[in-house]
Amino acid sequence: MTIPLLQTKLFVPPPRPTVLSRPRLVRRLNEGLRRGQQLTLVSAPAGYGKTTLLSEWAAGTDEPIAWLSLDEADNDPVRFWTYLIAALQQVNPDLGRGLPNALRAPEQPTTEALLTPLINQIAALEEPLIVVLDDYHLISTPQIHAGLEFLLDHLPGHGHLIIATRADPPLSLARLRGRGELTEIRQADLRFTAEEAAAFLNTIFGLDLSPRDLTILEARTEGWITGLQLAALSMEGRDSVAAFLSAFDSSNRYVLDYLTAEVIQRQPNEVQTFLHQTSILDRLSGPLCDAVMGSGKEAGRREGKAAPFHPFDDSQMLLEHLEAANLFVVPLDDRRVWYRYHRLFADLLQVRLMELHPERVPELHRRASTWYEEAGLVDDAMKHAVAVGDVARAARLVETHGRSLLFRGELTTLLRWIESLREEEIQASARICVTHAWALLLTGQPEPLEVRLRQVEQSVAPDNPLLGDVAAIRAYATARGGDIPHTLELARSALEKLPLSRLGERAVVFYVLGGAHLWEGDVRAAADAFSKATTVGQEGGNLHLALPALTSLAGIQISQGKLRQAEATAHEAIHLVAGPERRPLPIAAGAVSALAELAYEWNRLDEALAHARQSVTLARLWGNADPLAFAYLTLANVQIALGRLDKARDTLRDASRLSEDATLFPSFYPALQAAQARLSLKEGDVAAAGQWAEEVTIAPRGVTGMGEILTLAQVHLARGRLDAALDAVSTVLELARAQGLTAWLVRGLALQAIIHRAHGHHSRALSTLADALTRAAPERYVRSFVDLGAAMAPLLREAVSQDITPDYAKGLLSALGVPEEMSGPPQPLIEPLSDRELEVLALVAEGLSNREVGHRLHIAESTVKSHLNHVYGKLAVDNRTQAAAKARALNLIG
Repeated sequence: MTIPLLQTKLFVPPPRPTVLSRPRLVRRLNEGLRRGQQLTLVSAPAGYGKTTLLSEWAAGTDEPIAWLSLDEADNDPVRFWTYLIAALQQVNPDLGRGLPNALRAPEQPTTEALLTPLINQIAALEEPLIVVLDDYHLISTPQIHAGLEFLLDHLPGHGHLIIATRADPPLSLARLRGRGELTEIRQADLRFTAEEAAAFLNTIFGLDLSPRDLTILEARTEGWITGLQLAALSMEGRDSVAAFLSAFDSSNRYVLDYLTAEVIQRQPNEVQTFLHQTSILDRLSGPLCDAVMGSGKEAGRREGKAAPFHPFDDSQMLLEHLEAANLFVVPLDDRRVWYRYHRLFADLLQVRLMELHPERVPELHRRASTWYEEAGLVDDAMKHAVAVGDVARAARLVETHGRSLLFRGELTTLLRWIESLREEEIQASARICVTHAWALLLTGQPEPLEVRLRQVEQSVAPDNPLLGDVAAIRAYATARGGDIPHTLELARSALEKLPLSRLGERAVVFYVLGGAHLWEGDVRAAADAFSKATTVGQEGGNLHLALPALTSLAGIQISQGKLRQAEATAHEAIHLVAGPERRPLPIAAGAVSALAELAYEWNRLDEALAHARQSVTLARLWGNADPLAFAYLTLANVQIALGRLDKARDTLRDASRLSEDATLFPSFYPALQAAQARLSLKEGDVAAAGQWAEEVTIAPRGVTGMGEILTLAQVHLARGRLDAALDAVSTVLELARAQGLTAWLVRGLALQAIIHRAHGHHSRALSTLADALTRAAPERYVRSFVDLGAAMAPLLREAVSQDITPDYAKGLLSALGVPEEMSGPPQPLIEPLSDRELEVLALVAEGLSNREVGHRLHIAESTVKSHLNHVYGKLAVDNRTQAAAKARALNLIG
């Protein structure tokens, strides 16, 4: 569900004919751009022509400009960044593509995760890009300021930000100033000089004032543009300018009040009424003003009676008249449909309205609220309802439209709406309580959440569909706490009570149900639930639930042995929210990690490494600890296979540190310890792996725990505890057969074959391997066999000789590094290798130099050479590479 955007906020205001050109300031702006500075700050109080200056500059430049006029509603980070992306897309439609979807995710990305892809897209542009943020002083949310700071810090050289504001923003201005990356235009710069004041008053307004009169006005307004404009409007048509200047002297402390009163009182009564009563509006249009004033056809439609406040039938004509009269009306588009008052002028008009007709203000706001709601601009409708304390209307707006904000991810705005209500108004509406509960759930506030849920349960009938929401929310919260049986019970209850039309809520429940089934060990039910979450999520427009559901489904498909299908599912997940050029967004980290696992299994290690690294990067950007933790494990696994053991150790340290800083999914911690044990085995530290085996307790459920049990079996095998190894593998095989988990069945059978051979059960070993090969061949498994090392080679050679998937088995032998000429049955040695020669050969096979082998074994380098010469003779080979290959083929080394 997308945020309705006001296109007028993205419109670059055109220069008005009644505005004085300011070439000296335009040159300052262009000079900052020419120097490649990051930021231009136009900072001054109201009425100094900030927007007018930028409008003139924009009209005279050929550079692409993304313009955003801000208002107070933009303090919601989702809304702010959505509008900023929309402004950028006015320049280039590809900028920020896919990012609005990320903003609507239940767990919204970090600022870095959101803006990094955007910055990369800007960097890829071939032309400059200028972003203008007007009225930035209305933004007070620290998260938005932090995002803008990040954007500034990483903006490429051809990018430039211009901020117009009444007060300096909380950015690192001193740092930018010190680095020469800041252009500043301030109040003193914006004041009219004496020459500019003369041109403004005499040329633009045609007043023909004397030099003395000009000096008086310039001195008394201190070059303040709005003051001069008000003074000019006050003097138009007067017989005696001197009399006006005499009244307007330096003792007047309230220059603005005085001049505004002068200007307004010179207007016809109906214009004065219009100005006062439409001053409550941030934006003006003919139909909106008609509705607020109760005039014309709009009023007749609403009330069936004559207009009570002014006789105009067409507010549009009056707005155009005010613009032509230069009465502080600014067009917001190029079709003269939307306008706004100068903000300072509007403030003073509102004060005057409260002085003259305070009794009319509530009705004006109610009419504005009604019009905005019917126009689909609900935040404006809410603002006017709250402005006059119309709690009943505000409550109805939350009831009717709060759920839309929820699914758009505008949680800050939704919570602000609800907080504007009295507690009794909230409790009086079960629908508001439920909407509030969803917002509290997604912002991590469990205590008030439960209060709201109990209020709903106590106030509605047993068959009320809102109880489906209550069950769904509780299921989500309970799943986080790890109470799986209760989660399943609540999720099923939610699906029974939620109407079929409530796609968004039902998608959430299916996703929670999938996770609970997976944790419980019911893999088939989990796959079905994730598949439904994907379908319902996409139908309901909730892509950020559909994506993790697809990722989870890909993981299940990998376990089920549907490797090619899993690859297609992972790509579908990535493309679901991909940015320009189909680049994955951070939320796709888990799907990219699935691609790494698949490339690893197919022995495409360089590809696996690239995917694993990308997954870690994306997960970091996303700021979600769970996918980052598992991405580390995938990366470490690839590094081990590549022999980069030091890097694997560093990666596992990073994963361990992450587990200390964040509460992660429970299955991660045993998976991390098992990965550390596998690394210890690869390093030859069987004692360290054995210590883990002595201490570990594994309770497998579904796919959870299977990898840890197989690692335990490998450690038992390395320690010579064959019966314990066989028992562990048997556990995996039993679970894998029961759940149809082909991947674990293949891995378990391959390891079981090696254990049988070590037991001396050669016939059983071969039949077990044949079972594994037959299951693995259709999807072309590789690492499930290769990772078991040289002990797999003689079994595979025997499979070739027995015509058991011979081509596939030969391919696995090749992946093991067994040369083609050695693929036949191994030849026995005439003279066996001594224990020391085997030690030397094993270290040489790891890639150690003679000096490193000597250091490891505490013997001289010359002794190492002597041992190697004996090894070459006994193996009938000429060099180290041939010796290592033949020793592996003979199962002499691992």
